[in-house]
Amino acid sequence: MSPAVSALKRHRLSATLIVLEIIVAMAVLVNVIHLTVRHMREVSLPNGIDETALLVARIGGGNPADNADAARSALSRIRALPQVAAAAPTNATPLSEANFVASFSTVPQNHDTDTVSASSYFGLEGFARALDLRVIAGRPLQHDDYVGADLDLFTPTGDAVLVTKSLAEQLWPGGHAAGALLYGPQRAYHVVGVIDDILRPSMDAANPFAAVVFPLGAVTAVNAPFVSQFAIRLKAPGCVEADACEKLIASIDSILRTEYATAEKVSVDSFAHMRRAYFSAETTTAWTLLLAAILTMVFTGLGIFGLTSFWVQQRRKQVGVMRALGASRTAVFGYFLGQNAVLTAAGVVLGGGLAVSANHALLVYRSGTALPFQYILYGALAVFALSLLATLFPSVLATRVSPASAMRGR
Repeated sequence: MSPAVSALKRHRLSATLIVLEIIVAMAVLVNVIHLTVRHMREVSLPNGIDETALLVARIGGGNPADNADAARSALSRIRALPQVAAAAPTNATPLSEANFVASFSTVPQNHDTDTVSASSYFGLEGFARALDLRVIAGRPLQHDDYVGADLDLFTPTGDAVLVTKSLAEQLWPGGHAAGALLYGPQRAYHVVGVIDDILRPSMDAANPFAAVVFPLGAVTAVNAPFVSQFAIRLKAPGCVEADACEKLIASIDSILRTEYATAEKVSVDSFAHMRRAYFSAETTTAWTLLLAAILTMVFTGLGIFGLTSFWVQQRRKQVGVMRALGASRTAVFGYFLGQNAVLTAAGVVLGGGLAVSANHALLVYRSGTALPFQYILYGALAVFALSLLATLFPSVLATRVSPASAMRGR
């Protein structure tokens, strides 16, 4: 390797340019892959419900008193549709962006209490079935839990609640949430059951599944402004695409527009379509970052290829002398690959440091997660492979230089 390193010192400009390309490529590639994976993980977050047979209706505006009557009438008509298995009014559904957030704890709250932020779902009887909530510990909400349950200035008045698995693990790590007391800002509730994780109405990077389900006895003029959605469970899957059940969606839309005569906005959609719409920005960002990673690799590879080819051309006479002195084609090939390996190693080390610094800057001035070491390792392997491929053809050309043609300058 010593002759190769000595040669690099005599061609510092070309060597420096290759190292700089690799540094930039390494720093960009590692962070871009990290960001892409983070965005794709958000897009593909699991949801503990059957999304393929769920419709969501949303109503905006209108007179609260009128909406209370409209909700009761609309619910009766929607449940009567032959394709509908269950339906219930609610304040929110996963990814609907109607996020009611409150702080919860395992002890009575005061200014020194450690609390956990969670989303609140308020639903009438049938909501659990409509949303397909799966109880994994304790029991589901029962009819008596709904009787008399209402909202008093955003505070649910019912006694029983369900909590998601993630919230239970956060509040009662290693313990049993079912049967415990859950303290809200104003009062305490009995946790009767733990459900499989469902996504929150709006995502929270710290815990996208932290949620509490509260029973509501009926839609009233008091809670009607908040209970502005319907979760509708179909008897059979078929609304992965909204086009597959246009007639049903049109029927439900017609019912709601008729009953909610004063509403400013009515929409009915499949949950699958809602999910795509909610994560559309994340999906676009992920694909954009992936394209950026590909372009970074392509241009870096072309740059290394061009510089190495120019380097080989400049050193034809040196290669000819090496061949005249008995160097084999394999030795010449290894000579150029060895030089490339030295430059790539230097670029990868410096580029890895730059990648970590860039990630730290993002954490300080924006948001995100710390760069895991394995991404630096994957980036190093990718850059090494790219650099090797970009150097192969120029190195092969160098092996074809004969001593005579090199000395004649051809």
